[in-house]
Amino acid sequence: MNEKLLNEILRVLFVESGDSIFIFSDGNWSIREFNESTSALLLYDRYEQKKPGLGDIIKNFNDSSSIVQFSKSSHQNIYLEDIVFINRYETEILADLQIFRINTLDFNLFLGIVIVDSFKKDSLRLRYEYISNISHELRSPLAGINGMVELLQNKEDSGFDLESKSFLDLIKKNLIRMKTILDNLLRLDSSVRMQYIELFYPYESIIETIKLLDHSAKEKGLIVTSVIDKSIKLRGDKFEFSQIITNLLSNSIKYTNTGKIEIILSKTSTDVCCIDITDTGIGIKKEYIPLVFNRFFRDPSVISKGVSGVGLGLWIVKEMTTKMKGTIEIESEIGVGTKFKLKFPAPYL
Repeated sequence: MNEKLLNEILRVLFVESGDSIFIFSDGNWSIREFNESTSALLLYDRYEQKKPGLGDIIKNFNDSSSIVQFSKSSHQNIYLEDIVFINRYETEILADLQIFRINTLDFNLFLGIVIVDSFKKDSLRLRYEYISNISHELRSPLAGINGMVELLQNKEDSGFDLESKSFLDLIKKNLIRMKTILDNLLRLDSSVRMQYIELFYPYESIIETIKLLDHSAKEKGLIVTSVIDKSIKLRGDKFEFSQIITNLLSNSIKYTNTGKIEIILSKTSTDVCCIDITDTGIGIKKEYIPLVFNRFFRDPSVISKGVSGVGLGLWIVKEMTTKMKGTIEIESEIGVGTKFKLKFPAPYL
């Protein structure tokens, strides 16, 4: 199909659409065509001979932006939240952007849909308020439970055996964990969280998390196995690392109905720490894999099955992994399972 014919087909497809849509190509990142809704939003005349480029309409667009990274991948679409667009007179417009890859033999084309939806933005604001309110409501009963646990721990004639005392210690640890998680939820809009950088053994957090979630796994009849190199050290916030592992393992248990979950902690010859968490769960559709780390994103097929969640777990994992200078990748197949692959410099400075 020649370029002229393809452009004409695409123009006809979206010219009557109420959404703001534009077509662009990689290389010089030029916009080839856009519709009247885009013209009204960005104040460019679609019949001008020289059309704007992505650098003209998207603030801070550069070679490291998510759009450029997406163009180099094999993914067919991506959804980007809170992109700052700039109109002809340099007024900023906050919107989301959905991009679809258009496969051709001769060149790379992409179709972008700008989503300026006040209802969607209001919905996000209401979710933040809801989370904030719930977090505040939970802090009081947590403080009460914590106080009672401390009273039991300090009672000299409690009559508790060693196993009961270990259970109280575990309850205490998890109360601290829950309080910290609530504090983090209240800081969803904050770009900085106080970090406690230290040198630690990641296997300790992994083993502790397996013990913590052992009951949930056994309730579903799942087998959790681990292969762990105890010599590996990492430098970073140990609590945040524990939260990464907890969120990933919790997800695996939640979305695995039968079979097993395996955690492998190893290192490469170049001292890169590798953590693989593999399950035999329901899997993730390929088109959703690029979206799973977006804040509040949830797989529509999971929502329809009534599985609870707010879509924050994997977003938190991604944020904390990046703060530790790490990377995370996903391999998944529907009905077969999912593997999360974490890599961290060991230790980074």
